[in-house]
Amino acid sequence: MKLYGLIYHLGMIRSHSVMEKKFGKEYTMRFTATSDRYFIQVNRKTPDIGKSVFAFNYAFAPAYIAWYKTAVELGANDNDIQKLLWLMSEKIITTIPPFFRKTCGRIYLNSFCKKAPIHEKKEIQGKVHVYDFFIHFIPKDKRRFGIDITRCGMRTIAADFDALGIFPAVCRVDYMIGEYLHLGFTRTKTLGDGDDCCNCHYEIGGICRWAPEEGFENRK
Repeated sequence: MKLYGLIYHLGMIRSHSVMEKKFGKEYTMRFTATSDRYFIQVNRKTPDIGKSVFAFNYAFAPAYIAWYKTAVELGANDNDIQKLLWLMSEKIITTIPPFFRKTCGRIYLNSFCKKAPIHEKKEIQGKVHVYDFFIHFIPKDKRRFGIDITRCGMRTIAADFDALGIFPAVCRVDYMIGEYLHLGFTRTKTLGDGDDCCNCHYEIGGICRWAPEEGFENRK
């Protein structure tokens, strides 16, 4: 799928100079070559879940898996892998111009709020892809809603490639997205942390802090 490749190459291109400064030219060249090899393998075997409301989220999985497998092969520890996945994610998110981020976030959440209940109905009817997400939509008011994710499509595909180590690092990226796109977001449970669901709460025009230095003990 073209979107998988776009996300992967965007992350690679925009993080290249940072990686060279931090790890050196030789390591960056090795990382690029190894990651390209893994991405080709993963991309070919990643099922297309169709026009799901979660299709864009799911599209990050092949890139995350390739970067994770590469980092492991090159001897990175868990902390380094987490920072790498965050770096790639940030470089992709910040492709959006600052002046357009709040508008982009509002459009995204409004669309998500409308499509999520439809997705849940299809799920109940057995009409969603086996690699798609299972959810329970929780309406609140015009600006706020919740979504409990009981099956994560990214975890499903990651398991196929022995890459569950991308979790819970990639779960935390939701806080990064929240801050950059000016979205209200909170969560105290994730499947990636071994909980029974991801209890996501959203607010259009709300506030969210990325602040990884504060840790993620009470926010997941």
